Amino acid sequence: MTRKEKIENLRNQIQIRQTEISEMEKELNTEMVTDFYARHNLTPEQHFLYDGKKCIGVEYDGYVFKTFHIKKDGGISRIPSIIYHEERIKTN
Repeated sequence: MTRKEKIENLRNQIQIRQTEISEMEKELNTEMVTDFYARHNLTPEQHFLYDGKKCIGVEYDGYVFKTFHIKKDGGISRIPSIIYHEERIKTN
């Protein structure tokens, strides 16, 4: 195997592992959100209160949970809010 072939082989291995890691991160995020809903006895469609504001939906980005406030007109905010304190979550 020439040096050029070895370099190409290593690059291919790195690409494969990066893809595997990305898939594992997506799976972890899904499991974290599922666990969040289970801990708070919520369903994905269910509204809840966080800091006194009506919210729906939860995302996990690998670092923090985020939720979306329901605006006064009934629409869902496009800008997520970080959930800093899970104990402030109240179900309806």
